[in-house]
Amino acid sequence: MSVQSVVRPCTSPRAAVRLVDCEPSLGHEGSRFDARLVVGSSLQRVNKEWQFVPPKTSHGVRSVPLLPQVVDRLRKHRAEQAQRLLRLGIRVSDEQVVCDRGDEAPIDPSTYTHAASRIITSAGVPGARLHDLRHAVATALAASRNRPEVTSKLLGHASVGFTLSTYTHVTDDDLDVVTQKLGQVLGH
Repeated sequence: MSVQSVVRPCTSPRAAVRLVDCEPSLGHEGSRFDARLVVGSSLQRVNKEWQFVPPKTSHGVRSVPLLPQVVDRLRKHRAEQAQRLLRLGIRVSDEQVVCDRGDEAPIDPSTYTHAASRIITSAGVPGARLHDLRHAVATALAASRNRPEVTSKLLGHASVGFTLSTYTHVTDDDLDVVTQKLGQVLGH
C-alpha cells in the first residue's frame, strides 16, 4: 500500500504501488469514479530483498484520491501488464506492483530518480529533483487557497506547520497581492 514517490536516494523510503493499494481495485470493471490510492507501505530494500514496510509515521498512512484520467491510464496499463505477464506464465494478482521490470519484479525506485533527473535537465531545470514536485504541488495548492490542513494530510505530514514551513513557498505574486491589500487597508 504505497505511492510511487522517491525523496533522496539512500536516505528516505522508496515506494511502489500494488494494485491491492487502490480502492476499488483497478483490475475490475465498474469501479467507482472517485478511486483512491491507499498509502500504507513503501517498498524498501531490507537485507538485499524488497519488502513493503509501513510509513515512517502514522500520518503517512492515508487515502489519496486519483483523477479519472489516472484511473483510466492505470486500467489500460494493468490490462497490458496482465497480458505480458500471462505470456511469461506468471499468474496476475493484485499483490503485484503496478510498475514492474517486465517480469513482475519491482523497478528499483532509484530508476525513477534518474529518469526524472534526465527529464528535468532536458526541460531546462537542472538541479531540480523529483521530490521537488511535492513542494511544487504544496505551493500550487496554497496559491489556490486550499486549506493548509488538507494539503498536509494529502502529503502525509504530521503537522500543518511542517507543511507550511517546509513545503509551501511564497511567490512574487503572493507578495504583490499582500502589498495591494495593505494599500487598500491604508486607504491608498
